[in-house]
Amino acid sequence: MMPMALTESQRDFVEIFVLGRSAPIDTGGDDPLAVWNSAKESTDAGISALQAAIRSYKHPDLDNIADAGLNGVTEGNQTAMMRALMEFRGAAPADRAKKAVALVQQVDAYRGFLDSNRVIALCERNPFGVSVPIRAQLGAALDRIAAIAAR
Repeated sequence: MMPMALTESQRDFVEIFVLGRSAPIDTGGDDPLAVWNSAKESTDAGISALQAAIRSYKHPDLDNIADAGLNGVTEGNQTAMMRALMEFRGAAPADRAKKAVALVQQVDAYRGFLDSNRVIALCERNPFGVSVPIRAQLGAALDRIAAIAAR
């Protein structure tokens, strides 16, 4: 029997979580929302793998930590980023420059959150051997979004 070929997303998973390589960020073309969603999906996959590793110890305190996930620590930045991305995407041509400024401001705020949040650092340096490159993946997306907004 011939082995089945891996899909592109399966290959990406192996590259990131088995081999420990950085995730390629789908540029999403010129759509900053697509750029963000792609990076967020990659990050979420790493966080899910970390949650599974934590839950494997079957301890109530560790289960509580795993259940909290990353959304509980984003300090409102995830919601604000999605709002800024949607407003930029839907902006009328006359409002686009104003929405671009707001988007870049949110990019800066999110980057500040990533750089300073203790939980992000703990996830990345977790003792469970799970690769969770949150800042690398989301940081690359933030760079791309800022470049798109600056045009």
